[in-house]
Amino acid sequence: MERKEEQLMAKKRGRQENNVAYINAGVMLLTKTAQHVQSLLLFSAVLMLVFMGFNYYRSRGTAQVIMTLNYEQASEGLNPNNTRYNVSELESEEVLAQAISYAGLTDELTTQELAQAITVNAANSAGKSDDFINTSYRITVKNLDLGGKVSASGMLGLICKAYKEYFMTNYAENQAVLSFSTDSMDDGEYMSRIELMELRANQLLRYVNGRLKENRTYSNNGESFNDLEQKLQNFIDYDIENITAYVLEHGIAADKESYLSILSYKIRMSTLDYDQKMAVYQVDNEGIKKYNTDMGAIVMVPTRDENNGYYMSRTETEMDYLSKDAEEYLESAKEELTQINYSNYVIEQLESNHPTAAQEAKAEALLSSMSVYLSQLAESVQELDNAFNLYKTKNYITFKSNNEGLVNRLCVKKAAAATAVILVFILLVIYIRILRRLEKNDSGATGSKKETA
Repeated sequence: MERKEEQLMAKKRGRQENNVAYINAGVMLLTKTAQHVQSLLLFSAVLMLVFMGFNYYRSRGTAQVIMTLNYEQASEGLNPNNTRYNVSELESEEVLAQAISYAGLTDELTTQELAQAITVNAANSAGKSDDFINTSYRITVKNLDLGGKVSASGMLGLICKAYKEYFMTNYAENQAVLSFSTDSMDDGEYMSRIELMELRANQLLRYVNGRLKENRTYSNNGESFNDLEQKLQNFIDYDIENITAYVLEHGIAADKESYLSILSYKIRMSTLDYDQKMAVYQVDNEGIKKYNTDMGAIVMVPTRDENNGYYMSRTETEMDYLSKDAEEYLESAKEELTQINYSNYVIEQLESNHPTAAQEAKAEALLSSMSVYLSQLAESVQELDNAFNLYKTKNYITFKSNNEGLVNRLCVKKAAAATAVILVFILLVIYIRILRRLEKNDSGATGSKKETA
């Protein structure tokens, strides 16, 4: 019984001694900390600066923007021209090659290397259903080291620029009429080349007139659609007319015999069409004459208007349809007759005139210069139209920088937390060492007492 009490007393004394040791170690740690508080603060500041510097250096190769599609069809997953939208085209070789060209790094950076540094993710899909169609995307460039020549944010800006130009060119408007080859206008029969030039010029003119209906005041680099409309109209009214008159006046043809055969064939075909249309016109006229006059009277029928009110409306009779049909065939027949008369006039001019080599050379020179000029007009129209599309659709795609500010790039909170963790660890190590030293000293003192006893 006494032995158990002695054991309990010994354990109690041990716990008390341990508590005293812990307290003494804590007091000594606080004393040492107070003695070296300036050194600790300086160390903490240096350590925090090191962490912030590391964070800033790591963030230098990272940049981010939010791309938003703002046109109506975007919510349906379509481009403005109603084709399927595909965001992966932002990472296409064509777009990246253009961005690299803008950066002046064609010989130093490949499209594959740039593609590896880009990630594109949906920016607003959190919590959305599987069939939700994204209209905002987060574009990030990271781990891109260009040796200080172009920053990550600068490169990302060039990628966005190249993609927007690619998007506007391919999907904003249908510009197919502006792209055509002049090869067919550079050789072949003279009159055929002239007719093709006139066709192309009229196509361009219709396109420009369509733009004028949208905006009559827009200009770029001192040129407007009004200017181009006037140039194209002059080309048709003067250049085409003059070269046509010159070629016919002198009877110029690349292969006169062959061209005369083609014209004769066209006349025969047009004559057949003319005869058929006139026959239909005559039948319609006969039908109208034989139509019962009583049945041709105006027929009024009761009808409801948009407000659900009744009114008497005139309805067309069969004679009305016959009359319209007859007029259409007559107009079409007149067009055929005009073409027949013109072809006969061309044949007459070619057969009655025999050009000299100088006259043929002049006609060739005129046609060549006109072909070049028409190509230049087409390029001017396309250049102005591209600029107009960018102006008109500047908000189709918008890019908003999502780069972190200086404080966030330094990650001050993270740096402070990391510094605090290291300081606590260091102080804990010091505390443990002090505690062990005290325990060692206590053990030595206890041993001495026993020996003395």
